[in-house]
Amino acid sequence: MDRMYGKWRNNTEWEKKSLGVAFLGGTPYLTTETNNLNKNPYHRRNLVAYLALLRALGRVFGPAIPNTEFLISTGDEPWILAADYGPDNPPPPVLRYCKSDSFADVLVPDMHFFTKNYSRTMLGSIRAVNRDWPWARRSAELFGRFTPYDRTVHAQAPELYKRGANGTELCVAHPHCPEPPCHAGGSAGAGPHKHAHAHPDPHAADPHAPAHASSVWLSCRVREHFLDEWAPGAEAAGAALDAKSHHFHAMSHHARFKWLLNLDGVACSSRLEQLLALGGMVVKEESGYRSFYYPLLRPNEHYVPFWLKGPEEVLAVMDWAAAHDVEAAAIAAAGQRFVGHYLRPHALMCYWFTLLKEMGPLMRFTPGPQAAARAYPHWRPVEGFMAAEGEAILRDAQFGMEFWD
Repeated sequence: MDRMYGKWRNNTEWEKKSLGVAFLGGTPYLTTETNNLNKNPYHRRNLVAYLALLRALGRVFGPAIPNTEFLISTGDEPWILAADYGPDNPPPPVLRYCKSDSFADVLVPDMHFFTKNYSRTMLGSIRAVNRDWPWARRSAELFGRFTPYDRTVHAQAPELYKRGANGTELCVAHPHCPEPPCHAGGSAGAGPHKHAHAHPDPHAADPHAPAHASSVWLSCRVREHFLDEWAPGAEAAGAALDAKSHHFHAMSHHARFKWLLNLDGVACSSRLEQLLALGGMVVKEESGYRSFYYPLLRPNEHYVPFWLKGPEEVLAVMDWAAAHDVEAAAIAAAGQRFVGHYLRPHALMCYWFTLLKEMGPLMRFTPGPQAAARAYPHWRPVEGFMAAEGEAILRDAQFGMEFWD
């Protein structure tokens, strides 16, 4: 843990987008300073929201939570490349909402489930959505609206590397972004069209790349390619497709359509769980990134996958759905039932509790300042921080979070 805290203190991005937390006797404590939170208001309010969640867990489960220690991050990119660790050098416990198979970060629910009141705004509207937009009333079109963020991809995570239509290169290296995360401060993923200075490297994601490639991050214009380059031609050729990076609508507008498009953004998109709640058949890009609930989410049962190789695959999905309307409706209904069961607040909090119970026995040290001298001794009760600063931050952000249903 001291090595991890050493990296935390020497990496500005880690400092702005993560906090150290320990549970001792069922009480959560901050183990890192909070001075740098003010440098990024977005990450500050979401990290404080995580502290409110951990406080709620401590209040309910108390000493049933084993002594444990970890770093929690609100950054999009995973940090802990599994290839850099082994049995004698175990990966540090970094918790985040999204990763891919090449990373050892530990997955937890996205804080947006709580800060955006997913249970009330999405799950709570399922009955009304199904009443107002039954399957027979919906349009047989594939609908989607997206901001064209660039995808952030590690060069040693080949499962994330994407090509466009007909093998088009979409990913470019960013020499000014050698360390994660890459999408802040005008680097990869900060938005569309940030890659004019770079050059494509078709071998950058080669799993046999030399060791120095572990520091290389790429920016892949996945959404931009689909929405602005490939989709217009498909629509002009007669595809029942309405996918754009403009003419936005409220999320509830998606309920008018039978087929709902999901494209991941910088990393995992929280749009997926919203689309699943709207009763359409979700057509999901297989980006290689995954969230905590993906192991239970089954392709062709809860959603239909595409873009294993290229965006053209979506045309076959649409042809199938048009010819198999009953089966498509069944997939849509199964996806909606999935989120109603597994993504309720109570289920999310139980996931958190179970994770902490499983993590505790895996600690190879005794958490807490009394156990041994720490390289960076910082020990503050989360309750004290929330009373002094955190509650005001949540009020300013207008986060009315509901942790239990």
